[in-house]
Amino acid sequence: MSRFPLKVKDFSCSLEDFSLEYDAHYKLLSTTPFPSNIEKYYPQEEYISHQNEAKGLVSSVYQIVKNYTSSRKIKLFQKLVNSSSSVLDYGAGNGFLVSKLIMKNWSAFGVEPSSFARKQAEQFNIKLYSSLEELSNQKFSAISLWHVLEHIPNYKEVLTQLTALLEEEGYLILALPNYNSWDATYYNSFWAAYDVPRHAYHFSKESIHILAQEFNFKVRKIQPMLFDSFYVSYLSEKNKGSKIPFIKGIFIGFLSNAVGFLKKEHSSQLYILQKPKKVK
Repeated sequence: MSRFPLKVKDFSCSLEDFSLEYDAHYKLLSTTPFPSNIEKYYPQEEYISHQNEAKGLVSSVYQIVKNYTSSRKIKLFQKLVNSSSSVLDYGAGNGFLVSKLIMKNWSAFGVEPSSFARKQAEQFNIKLYSSLEELSNQKFSAISLWHVLEHIPNYKEVLTQLTALLEEEGYLILALPNYNSWDATYYNSFWAAYDVPRHAYHFSKESIHILAQEFNFKVRKIQPMLFDSFYVSYLSEKNKGSKIPFIKGIFIGFLSNAVGFLKKEHSSQLYILQKPKKVK
């Protein structure tokens, strides 16, 4: 693609430069070079998805939206599987969604590699597991990854593990930024959803169709995540040094969503994949 390779700065932590390289086979981008010690690029106390408390205007808005979107996520689970089923949230952050599911009497589990985030989850009186190996004897009707797959350098290995844990006709739910969205093109190297080097890979709609075929899944539905465009645009404006990032972010977010509905390419998209039933 003509936009790539693209040099992108780590605006939130190290200020180091990385390159986004295009993979023509999988229609995705890879962050190059990917650090051998990625943990040092996660400022844990500031990483907003790991927080339970609202600190400042943007964080307060984020927490309000998080409460709303968690209810939407639970409704999605209810549409897809029976509430007596076991579900897994992989990359569970501070365990907020898992706690909400458990409160509604779901058999919900969470895996979160970050020890800091797992510690935060203790405030909800739940246990998060550190790895999938701890759940190797479990089977799940639905597994969700909310903005997680892009963080995983060995994502195909993890997808293989998740597929093994998923029941026949179970659902894999993937929420991902979309580098083919209008706001990604508009902001170019300032687009906050590149979030290098924490995002090891950057997926497109075509990427997910290719991976679904490779892992023998059916893509059942693709839908927009409308709130994401506003937050990503706000952060992108901050990357550009805007004096009014919140206001500009709201405006660009609206534009991105409008174009997204026309072109079916939103800032972030939700992919619902289904594992087939074995043919006897």
